[in-house]
Amino acid sequence: MTIIEVPRKSNPPNARLPNTGKKPETSKENKQKVENIPLLPIIFICSVVTAWCLALLLNSFGIVGNDDWFDGSSQEVRIHPQHGTPRYRPQPHSEAPNDKYNHKIGGYEPFIAIEYGAFGSRVGASVDGVMKIFPVNGRLKTPNSVAYLDEGVLVGQDEMDLPFVNPKNIVYGMRSMMGRRFSTDQTLHRDTQYLPYEVINKEDKPFIRVVVNREDIILSPEQIQAEIFRQLKLAAQDYYSEEITHTIMTVPAYFTDDQRQAVKDSARLAGLEVLRLVNEPTAAAIGYDAQNQEYLNARDESFVLVFNTENADTDVTISSIEDGMFGILSTTRGEFTFDPPNRPAGESVDYRYDITSEQYQERSDKHIAEQLITTVQNALTAAKLQKGDLSILIMTGDESAIHEIQPFLETFFDGKTFLSGVSPDTAVLRGVVYQAEILSGDLDGDWVGAFDITSLTRGIETAGGLFQAIIPRNTLVPTRKSLNVTTIHDKQTKMMFNIYVGERAFVKDNTLLGSFELDYLEEGPAGQVVVEVVCELDTNARPEIRATELGRGNMAVWNAGEGFDERHMTEDLQKMLVDAERYREEEVVEMRRYDGKVADGDEFGIVVVPREEEVEQKRQQMWK
Repeated sequence: MTIIEVPRKSNPPNARLPNTGKKPETSKENKQKVENIPLLPIIFICSVVTAWCLALLLNSFGIVGNDDWFDGSSQEVRIHPQHGTPRYRPQPHSEAPNDKYNHKIGGYEPFIAIEYGAFGSRVGASVDGVMKIFPVNGRLKTPNSVAYLDEGVLVGQDEMDLPFVNPKNIVYGMRSMMGRRFSTDQTLHRDTQYLPYEVINKEDKPFIRVVVNREDIILSPEQIQAEIFRQLKLAAQDYYSEEITHTIMTVPAYFTDDQRQAVKDSARLAGLEVLRLVNEPTAAAIGYDAQNQEYLNARDESFVLVFNTENADTDVTISSIEDGMFGILSTTRGEFTFDPPNRPAGESVDYRYDITSEQYQERSDKHIAEQLITTVQNALTAAKLQKGDLSILIMTGDESAIHEIQPFLETFFDGKTFLSGVSPDTAVLRGVVYQAEILSGDLDGDWVGAFDITSLTRGIETAGGLFQAIIPRNTLVPTRKSLNVTTIHDKQTKMMFNIYVGERAFVKDNTLLGSFELDYLEEGPAGQVVVEVVCELDTNARPEIRATELGRGNMAVWNAGEGFDERHMTEDLQKMLVDAERYREEEVVEMRRYDGKVADGDEFGIVVVPREEEVEQKRQQMWK
């Protein structure tokens, strides 16, 4: 919502100047000339100057953009359905008929793409093959802040725009709160205790308290963020002149399943259904057309580093590209400052030290390089790669910061340059718009990369009640992985497959998804019959398990079905992850006792057939 300041009406032509109480010191002739001066032209000129100054003032606050104010198009004020206060909404652009751009996607309305950034968000779409960004209140990038006033709600304004508003009612940073819990996230309390607005613990989740018309209002982060998503939606609707209900949206690669679901819930409150969530580094790489670089064709698998910086926050993501599919290997977050630390950590003493500007710049450069290299090196270590293994380097985010830090990174990578040709600030939005265009059917192409991750490991039960992982957590979907299993009894003609999700070593501590049997196996000694188990996840992370007897083709299939919703099985995701880490050492000891043993009543059990490389590795260890 935007509050529009209406210019004051000019004085009528017959208005008189205020009486000063002094008698004019003029002759009769001069007095007659003054009375005959026409006031209407003077009032008209003053009104024009006043309106011009008012327009510049509104534009400086971001309330009205230059194009919206001066292009002569009509403006419309609508009443916000919830708060009953005016919202500024420009009329659709008039350079061409609107129905020309009403591209449909499988019966959906016009399809939009949203870049959900840490500090600001943008909405765009592909128009005749060109990315178009829809401005909100004259801004191409809307700050992720919401101000709650007695008169209504202001979206996209910060403290600098609203100096006379209570800072406790200006709320921002919802992206870092959604989907988190106080009991399982140790850093959440630290992240929220120094904010200017009030954060409370409600049902183990962060909520925000604001005061409107002297009444306390408790809001969830999803409700607050929905105000911003609603404005992005309205901006696109103004362009297309019809209702929009579907979108593709970007999220950080490190987001958990709960955080991703919270983003979807927030968008749903704004009237948007999120069909796909795209990881920001993947969208950035697509925006640079990284998957189509010519030199990638010579390698089966290539590696891409995406360095993102925004407001001194940095994150480095390393992905693999194979057959046009992106897989995230590691994500590391960090911070950097341009100024080196110049205060001693000891007691305060009187000390003077003269330093030249060149010496200060040298210290500053060294300080920046150390911070950047540490973050990049941590990402390389987590991905188990060397800097020479990287094929593509990409930078996204704040262009002014990129200009300063890019030389340090290129030096670290031995002169290897970053991809260019695309604005780093819009690369993420460009990538997600490209994906939206493919989804809409307006562009012939294949899906590039995956758009969600598995929140928990998928696997099956093996002998002794052990949990055998097939697809680890944080794997990008869609995906397909397999392993081989064999019988544990002589003349065993049936196998029972119990599918679980979780991170614990024993199935009793994980969540059962379903079960199925493979019958009519060939009779033979234990370990002779080999069955391939394939676990496949679609774009919505719905699992399908296939068990096929090798050599005979005997097969059984289990799938979760259309109504599968993993959220109901992983509501306490953070607690499950904490417990897995807490009991890891104890479970390792217990696994050594039960590995390969048959539990009581395990008539149709299975054991995993080691892969050749695993057998060779164990053989080498024995020789050592």
